[in-house]
Amino acid sequence: MSEISLQDIEKIIQIAEKPRAGDLKIDENVRLSLMQALGKLKTSFETPLEATFELAQGPGKNMIVRVAIDMGIFNAMAGGKEVGMAELTASNNADPALVVRVMRFLSAINLTKEVGPQRWAPLPLAGVYADGSVLRDAVHHFFCNAQAMMKIPFFLQETKYKEPTDAFNSPWQYTYGTKKHLFDWYHDHPDDAGSFNRFMRIIRLDSPEEWFDFFPVDRLSNSDPERPLYIDMGGGFGHDIIKFEKANPNLTGKLILQDLPSVIAGAKERAKKDNDPTKVEMIGHDFFTPQPVKNAKAYYLRGILHDWPNSTCLQILGHIRAAMAPDSLLLVNETVTPEKDAPVFATWLDFMMMGCFSALERTHTQWLELLDEAGFDVVKVWEPKHMAMGQGFVFEAKAKQDLPVRNGVQNGVH
Repeated sequence: MSEISLQDIEKIIQIAEKPRAGDLKIDENVRLSLMQALGKLKTSFETPLEATFELAQGPGKNMIVRVAIDMGIFNAMAGGKEVGMAELTASNNADPALVVRVMRFLSAINLTKEVGPQRWAPLPLAGVYADGSVLRDAVHHFFCNAQAMMKIPFFLQETKYKEPTDAFNSPWQYTYGTKKHLFDWYHDHPDDAGSFNRFMRIIRLDSPEEWFDFFPVDRLSNSDPERPLYIDMGGGFGHDIIKFEKANPNLTGKLILQDLPSVIAGAKERAKKDNDPTKVEMIGHDFFTPQPVKNAKAYYLRGILHDWPNSTCLQILGHIRAAMAPDSLLLVNETVTPEKDAPVFATWLDFMMMGCFSALERTHTQWLELLDEAGFDVVKVWEPKHMAMGQGFVFEAKAKQDLPVRNGVQNGVH
């Protein structure tokens, strides 16, 4: 391959000076490859000092967007409106000197542009942080989690660099001075819980490819209308299972949504509010207790197990295994961290799971090992056609039939 030329550099600069290329229609895999290549190109040109400063700036960028959200800056600029000091201080009575410093930082990270003395216009990305945007909730959510991530070095120093494996003794508890698990902590912090729930909802709704687009649904064939066909465990407000119902109206069998009773109450309320008819049965259930619905054709978990360390996952999977019929399937929909050359997003998310839950983002091998230890044979791993950020694989597994009964549960749990 030839060296990059001065002409190549000039072309790249010209392209970068143009508006965002969001309307350019390219294949998603090509777009992701381009983003990765641009990152490598940037790295090849920056000095070690510049690279170090870039690392140091990460938390600051999250911080300044959170400050701007709290100050109502993005709301003031909603609709592409150019604003001055009067508009930016109308709702918060902020010191003008502080506003100038905040706006200077926002302009430096390409969210706003100074168009005159103390006059600013929003750039395209600024609009996604105004009221009504779920990415606003994402900033709130990640800022909350980032506090625990920043304490990981001190936590690991105190634990002599042992890998965190206790969901109730993680950098999260260390950071926030609590013995509660993050999900229990949310009960006392409704604003943080709301941001988390809204962000998780859009992640599910905004998937470029549904799991049943690349998983052959005919493998769930069932002739008994009374048999539970598909149980979405920990399925929140039912976004996945309702999409599945609409896409597969002719399948025979019951569709069941399970989550904690408080979540199911919210799911039923939302179903009434949306006036969206569904035959999905909604049942309150804690997956740390025995599964009450026996012999379903498929038990489905999406984005559940990556929130828990292996020991806890074995408990969850053990209860499922005990409820399964010989022909039942376990469907685990989770992201898979590459064994080699993992992207930054995957490795960052892995440490976020460590910081918040003492959990991890697992590789293909780690998923197979976990399911084997839990008493499952993996039939096949179904891969999506488009490898978008956070896109899950589906692990199809069946319960091993030759394991002994332990404490009334036939599984591989210790």
